[in-house]
Amino acid sequence: MQVKIKLLFILLIFFSCVSCEFYDHRSTPPAHNITFLRFVSPSGTNVLDSLHILESDGNIKMEKIDDDELISICGDRSSDGNALELSKYLFYATSQAGAEFEKEETLLKIEWTDFDIFDVEKQVYTIALKSKKVFGDDDTHYLKWYVNVFGRGEYDAYKCEIDGQNVSLANDLLYNKTKYVDRHFVKAIVNVPCKLPTE
Repeated sequence: MQVKIKLLFILLIFFSCVSCEFYDHRSTPPAHNITFLRFVSPSGTNVLDSLHILESDGNIKMEKIDDDELISICGDRSSDGNALELSKYLFYATSQAGAEFEKEETLLKIEWTDFDIFDVEKQVYTIALKSKKVFGDDDTHYLKWYVNVFGRGEYDAYKCEIDGQNVSLANDLLYNKTKYVDRHFVKAIVNVPCKLPTE
């Protein structure tokens, strides 16, 4: 009888430790990342608007992109090379959606969630984009976010690049609005330079 009680007690302690570890892992808030891309021609016009990709009556509108007909998009993270599960939308922005949207225009909205942000010191998210229609070339273009991780659920998205060139985030209303103390989330409206799209 005593042996059974000791064995039961040992099993109880073991499962308590395992469940605590599991709970601790899952109790860390995931990083929800959003980037809006504004494709800009050499003359400064919005390429998606010029191509009439998303028609709107001036109200907020969002349409999911399910295929690669318009633009091919994929991504991964540096910590383990795993592919990012991306959600991709055409987004017609207006000031109704938030003060960070200063004019009515069509943007590309990319979202992904990282549930494992807690167990690395640094993370780099790389998004590969390819579209002759949008970029005006056959090249693959890269958006990169650099993130310092300070602990469970605490991180700072300190740098963004397009094709190896730093993106200025100093005046980005969304980036500066979505922060905790001095630490920024992966949220911004990024200008992506394009060649004039070919007809």
